Amino acid sequence: MPVLAFAQNEPRWEVDCGEAVQVKAVPDAGFQFVRWSDGNTDNPRTITMTQDMNLSAVFAKNTFLVSFLNYDGTELQSSELEAGTMPQYNGTDPSKPADAQYTYTFAGWDKKIAAVTANATYTATYTRTLNEYTVTFKNEDGTVLDSRLWNYGATPTCTEPTKPADAQYTYTFAGWDKEIATVTAEATYTATYSRTLNQYTVTFKNEDGTVLDSRLWNYGATPTCSEPTQPADAQYTYTFAGWDKEVVAVTGDATYTAVFVSVVQCGTIETTDGITVWEDQLPYTWEGISFTTAGTETKTLQASDGCDSIVTFTLRVLYRNITLQENESSDYYTQFAQDYNGVTVTTATLNRQFTQGKWATLCLPFNVNKAMMMSIGLYNRVFAFRYAQQLDDETI
Repeated sequence: MPVLAFAQNEPRWEVDCGEAVQVKAVPDAGFQFVRWSDGNTDNPRTITMTQDMNLSAVFAKNTFLVSFLNYDGTELQSSELEAGTMPQYNGTDPSKPADAQYTYTFAGWDKKIAAVTANATYTATYTRTLNEYTVTFKNEDGTVLDSRLWNYGATPTCTEPTKPADAQYTYTFAGWDKEIATVTAEATYTATYSRTLNQYTVTFKNEDGTVLDSRLWNYGATPTCSEPTQPADAQYTYTFAGWDKEVVAVTGDATYTAVFVSVVQCGTIETTDGITVWEDQLPYTWEGISFTTAGTETKTLQASDGCDSIVTFTLRVLYRNITLQENESSDYYTQFAQDYNGVTVTTATLNRQFTQGKWATLCLPFNVNKAMMMSIGLYNRVFAFRYAQQLDDETI
């Protein structure tokens, strides 16, 4: 009869040959069945007895799978630990990549680590910090107006910028180069401006300071003004000669003053002139006119003041020797016309009878106590004349 014996302090059984016997290994608390001494791992186990058999159960302390996982289930560490063992994570602190909104910092495991009593899983947890991004506002010329950190999801703002006017344009802020959006990343916004063509006051004045025209003109335009006038005065008439400086395209406020040329005011000026010459001074030229005998001519001349002057010129001629017939009328002597002290003598009177070889006297009377004397001599019945002058009735 076969005998089934167990380890020390375990019962021994005698069974009939060929009898089937069922055995079961029961571990103590904290242990688990591993195998039988003959290598069989069935528990419970049925054995058909054909011979004596010594059999023992192999036990081991219980072990449990302890796993450490990241937030996304990635295994960081995994090991079998005996019951009662305190699990320990031996790797570097786990991490979680930042996303656009948050930065993550490892905060520990999802539960407190405890001595092993069963399979256990520990999952990393994280605290999150709202991300900040640099938002920069620039002026049109690239000057930084504002640059600072803004929380993710915030809507950044900036004080409305300005752009100084230049000679040609005035600038008005028209917004940013793109729409301002909630913060999700670093961003730069650049100011844009609308421009308005500048206008400037251009004033046209008369020579006396009177404002002829004063109004706004666009930058770059060439201003104009009706041609001004200046009333004539007693002495001059005035002709517009232009402006005190060249009229140019508008680049700023400007004043132009009229300039006039003065022209002498001329009336009708009539004058007389004349001269007495001896016959041997002929021909005589006056202002381009040639006289071959006594006479009168009229010509328009220009005076020193620029005005025209109508001059009547009389040429008188004295003859040194002339031929006269005896007893000829005294009216003939009108050819002896002569100016004397402002009085013109036009006739002569024979006051003494002609006598051959003697001198006779012709008297040319004046309204003053002065006279010009003409002596006449007879020579071969041709009278020769010579002149003398009487002052206060005395012959010189």
